[in-house]
Amino acid sequence: MSESDDRLEILELSARYARALDHDLEMWSGLFTEDAVLDYPTEGKQKLLSPDEMKQHLAQLHAQGMTSQHLMSNVFFDVDGNVASGHAEARVLSCTPMPTSGEVEVIDRIADYDDLYARTERGWRIARRRANVRWANRQVLPADDD
Repeated sequence: MSESDDRLEILELSARYARALDHDLEMWSGLFTEDAVLDYPTEGKQKLLSPDEMKQHLAQLHAQGMTSQHLMSNVFFDVDGNVASGHAEARVLSCTPMPTSGEVEVIDRIADYDDLYARTERGWRIARRRANVRWANRQVLPADDD
């Protein structure tokens, strides 16, 4: 596999990650190495999670009606044989209905990811991902009656 092929595959992995978060949890598990670690901000502090733990958390949010959009940008990385390190930035918008009030919680975030990738028999996979939220704005809005 050429360096160009490696780079395209890692870029595709970043896009698949965003797609899985927002629309297709079935593709989630195929994005990671078997021993992957996700270091995500949860409840105001960084928390280490396995991809399966994060998938369960995402499934709960989707069951509550959350919809989100992860716009990935400024993806760059360095490939060194069968490993790569990289960085990506994201604008994340999530909307979650609040069933008791009929309102909608809207959270807008600017975040970035610091990553380690590994080449596996199945291709490039995320081995470690640290998410950093640099800015967030939470609003509670009336539900759209249309």
